[in-house]
Amino acid sequence: MTRKPFAFISYSRKDIEVARYLQERIEKYVYPKDCVADSNRPEDDQRVRPVFLDITDLSVQARHFDEEIREHLAASRYLIVICSSHSAQSAFVHKEINHFLSTHDHNTDLIIPVYVDKVLQIGHPQVDAILSTRNCPIYVSGKGEAGHIGRKYCFYHLMEFLLKVDFDKLLNRYEEYKQRRRRNKARVLTVMLLILFGSLSFGWYKQYRATQAEHNLAVTEHDLAQFEKETFPFSLVVGYIDNFLAPTLAALEDSLVPAVPHIIVMMPDSYGRLNEQARKDHFRQTLQAMERDFGFQGFATEEVKIKSRRRASSIVRMRFSGIATPVYHDFASTVRAIQSVVDYKFDVNRHQVKIDTTAMSRDEMAKEYARQFVRQAKDRLGKDSTRVHFIFSQEELLDVLASIKQEEARP
Repeated sequence: MTRKPFAFISYSRKDIEVARYLQERIEKYVYPKDCVADSNRPEDDQRVRPVFLDITDLSVQARHFDEEIREHLAASRYLIVICSSHSAQSAFVHKEINHFLSTHDHNTDLIIPVYVDKVLQIGHPQVDAILSTRNCPIYVSGKGEAGHIGRKYCFYHLMEFLLKVDFDKLLNRYEEYKQRRRRNKARVLTVMLLILFGSLSFGWYKQYRATQAEHNLAVTEHDLAQFEKETFPFSLVVGYIDNFLAPTLAALEDSLVPAVPHIIVMMPDSYGRLNEQARKDHFRQTLQAMERDFGFQGFATEEVKIKSRRRASSIVRMRFSGIATPVYHDFASTVRAIQSVVDYKFDVNRHQVKIDTTAMSRDEMAKEYARQFVRQAKDRLGKDSTRVHFIFSQEELLDVLASIKQEEARP
């Protein structure tokens, strides 16, 4: 035996759960030194221990267990008796009470009965007589809040007896401790929430900045792409309209009065037809239909004298027996420059950063540039755009010729 037990728990085996609970709870309790007199303190300077319980503290040795139990009973300062209908019928509980009394001058002030759920007599005269002199703890075995509160009161009632400190004082210290602990938990939780909120806010802010940066980059890239889509074709438009188409149309109007000329501009509808020869080959496929529907007779190149130039411009006239209106056509050779841009975008080996060309094919990209060219050309032509027809397909060409023929038929 290393240290003398502060208390010995006597119980019936059927009340083992109660005994285990009391031993564990008592030995974990940090007693208030400022409230406990030196003569009432356990040997341990912090906790109420050791508390002897045979099932956890009895050593397995050659000698009989009864001998070691008697030694611990004799050495214990207090005896805790768990009183129930089971202990009333236990011969061992009665023997332990008798041995404790015989080794402690029959002083019942050192015995504390703990009743399970209700007060009852266990058939031991000295223990039963204690009920007439003082109140004893009652262990509540029920579950829920009532059971929890009942066991708490039982424990502090037991501590009042063992430490000789007023019950209310011990309980109030416990409640104050709980409040401090709740406040500390609340403070810790508040700090954690503030840290979490700060982290989330910082993370959100970083994400917001990153998202904003991505958005700004996307907007910039979109603006640059839009600028490139609009500015590049426009540079071609200015050269084609201002240097050739507009002055040629004006010169034709002056020379053909009162006739109103029309100019058909054949545009590429694919990457392959950016080549002027490919467009001419495609255009020739409509000759048979033009002969059948409009009496197409052939082509004739005409020289058109432009006032602002020393040399005349050449343009091809389409002659029809079924259409009297002067109809000219051109292949806008300037759009060949689109091919170089498309090739550059698809030639990823020439870029340090790969350009995403999966969004559209070469044909789609070429046609997109060509259509942008047409939109800007019509804007540039203004009112003259009604007499300039930008054609992408054979069907569109035949439709334009049909509309010109219908205009002639109007009175």
